[in-house]
Formats: sequence, C-alpha cells, structure tokens
Amino acid sequence: MTDVWNELLALYDQWKRPRAPASFPIYRRWIQHFSDYCCDRGVLEPSGLTGHLVDAYRQDLAWGPSVNGTLYAPGTVDQCLRVVRSFLEWADKQGYLLQGNPTQHWVLHAAPRVGVRGPIPTAEEVQRMLEVPDLSTPLGLRDRALLEVLYGTALRRHEANQLDLDDLDLAAGYLRVKRGKGGGSRLVPVCANLAEILERYLEESRPRLARPDRPDKAIFLGRRGRRLEAQWMRRATVHYSQQAGLNRPILPHMLRHACATHLIEGGADLAEVQALLGHRHLDATVVYVQLLPDQLLDEHQRCHPRGERQSFLSSVFGQATSA
Repeated sequence: MTDVWNELLALYDQWKRPRAPASFPIYRRWIQHFSDYCCDRGVLEPSGLTGHLVDAYRQDLAWGPSVNGTLYAPGTVDQCLRVVRSFLEWADKQGYLLQGNPTQHWVLHAAPRVGVRGPIPTAEEVQRMLEVPDLSTPLGLRDRALLEVLYGTALRRHEANQLDLDDLDLAAGYLRVKRGKGGGSRLVPVCANLAEILERYLEESRPRLARPDRPDKAIFLGRRGRRLEAQWMRRATVHYSQQAGLNRPILPHMLRHACATHLIEGGADLAEVQALLGHRHLDATVVYVQLLPDQLLDEHQRCHPRGERQSFLSSVFGQATSA
C-alpha cells in the first residue's frame, strides 16, 4: 500500500476509533482489503478512484473467492460494502476524492435486524451466575460487581471496559457512559442493589488490585492494576455461566438483551428502555426484547392513548433516564 493510502487510513483511524471502539477492527480490516484491491489494480492514490473500479470491487467481492476459497456470505458482503461506502464518504469530505464519492450511487438494502442468537438468560439463570463469584476474594468481588453492571445497566462490553472512577456517582444514583456506540454519551441509573455491590468493590477490592506506582482511573482493574480488557469480560461471563451449570455460554451482550427484556416484563415501556440502551431509533430496541403476545398486548394497552400509561423507570430512577 502506498504512502498516500497509509496517510489516509491513519487519519481515518484517528477519527473513527473513538466513535466506534468495538467495531473499529471490522472497519479497519475491510478498508485495508479495499485499499489493497485498489493498489493491486494500479490506483495508488484515492484521487484516482472511479465508479468503474468500485463497481468492479463490489462485483468481485460478491462473486469472487474469500481468503479460504469460498464465497463470502451475503451478510459479510453487505457489511464490507457499507464500511467502504462510509469510508469514502468521509474521504470525500476531507477532499481526497477529486471526482466525488464513487459509491454514492450504490443502493444497499438494509439487512434485517436480528436479536440475540439463542434464548436470552432468564432472571433465575442470571441470579445463578451472580452467585458464583467468591466475594471473599478481590477478584471474585470484582467479577460480581462486573456481572451486576453488565446485567443491571445493559452496558455494552466496551462501555463497561471504558468506565472511569469519575463516571460513577453512587450518591446521585447514576453512571455516565462517555464513549458509547457512535461516540454518544448518556446517563444510566444505578439501582440500590448495584450501588451496594459497587461500593463494596470500590472499598474492599479495587484498592487491593490497584498499583500506587502506576495508578489507573478505570473502575474495573485486572490482576496487574491496569484497566480490565473488554475481551476478558467475555471470558468471564462464559466462565461463570458454565460454573452456574447453564446449558449454554452467556456472553456480555446476552446480559444486555436480558436486562432489556426483563425490564419490559417488569413494566418499563420501550421508550424508556431505548434511553437506557442508548439507541437512537426504537426499532433497534425492539429486537433486543423477546416478548410474548400477552406482554405485547399489555404494552399496547399501557402506551395507547386510550390506555393507562405508567412510567416504570421514571418512578424508580427519577430524572436519571432522561439523559
């Protein structure tokens, strides 16, 4: 890859990484794939891109072999094309494309949204997971607090990973997500049970994990006193679901789905759950919740103008959900 492409990708990395820390590796991989394709065909600078070339890339991606010799799945092709189009839209705004964005004529059909694969854990199953960590040890207490945060606040894994001490206000009853998906921020309510376990972790466990010679502002610390890695959180939820005797591994995102569904079952309405999850659009929230027909009927009766609407989260958490 040429210096010009490398320069452009480095600038895009600086812009994109803070806005999508969890999905950034996917963006980087496909943009690298696209730029290598262009260089192999003699387009050594982004300014030389044409509609013919990007259309050829789209065709080769859909019908050409992948690295293992098989065709890419339709969902993979769709993901790549969306990444490339987004990247070139950004590059055009930066002035790197002399002829404009050559992908602006692409029509990409939105892939259907799907919920979590497999059944979400029930409240009883989550409780079994929460009871596994040994609270008499610093790591066990930390893991219990982490599981409680993932389930109690519906944070994404990378959002929990990025939590700092100054993001938490137990007295006010909320925590702040500063680097959510898309770079957004929001306030998330912290209920009494979660506040209790977090306070205990911060007082009893975190000081024993922290290193005075190398302080770290992260809430969740690893054995060496550094910020707990997001990938480790996945291993932790799988480990504790296995230790709890569940018949399937539970991933952090499944706890997020479980939180949303259990809130709806408990009386929260979709708009309030949408605010909790940090979704811009309600359709993104709908796929997170697995509701039975009678629960959908209850939701309709509560939210329809001719029904009685009650605000569950607002009554419990006050104004914290408005942010």
